[in-house]
Amino acid sequence: QVSSDISAKLTARAMPALGLVALVMVGGYAIGLWAAQRWTLPAELLTMQADPQDVLLHLRELGFLRPEGWLWVLGNNLRAVLLASVLGAFTFGVLALVLLAAPVLLVGYFAGNLALAGVSAWTVLGALVLPHALVEIPAAMLAGAAIVRWGMVVVSPAHGRSLGHHWLAGFAEWARLMLGLVVPLLALAAAIEVFVTPWIAVRVLFGG
Repeated sequence: QVSSDISAKLTARAMPALGLVALVMVGGYAIGLWAAQRWTLPAELLTMQADPQDVLLHLRELGFLRPEGWLWVLGNNLRAVLLASVLGAFTFGVLALVLLAAPVLLVGYFAGNLALAGVSAWTVLGALVLPHALVEIPAAMLAGAAIVRWGMVVVSPAHGRSLGHHWLAGFAEWARLMLGLVVPLLALAAAIEVFVTPWIAVRVLFGG
């Protein structure tokens, strides 16, 4: 109960920053759609024709549907969040927002190309991205909000405390939010991405 109360308080404090992160992500998706109009991929690259069993076998070779694949995906996501945190802490959160928006931009670019090729972007993204994105996007937004709050402590009032003390307090709030919410959500998202999404994608896109 105490842990959930702390998480609720931290999330409430991060709400203004969450709005900024959401706006940046929407902007990233829109830029991806625009980029698809300007730099369009050949339609033949977007065809979804393959034997379902061959697709599953290839996915297993890449590490999906295996515990080590979960560790690899989780490790990559954690490294990305840590890199964004370090960069964001010294750039008022700006570079963190850029890094967090980059994957959304790529999704927008992919969706735009699918639409131009006459393929249902909602079907493809719903099968390939949506299952784990339902957890991963909130985790990324919370991480981004925590980084922005931490990065902005140098320009916010210190209320009688030294800048160093204020910066450390921002780091402590970032760490609590990361350990209490972001890391567990990323672990769950990685599990869905590795063990659930491949089955959904093969069944929906290849009829497996």
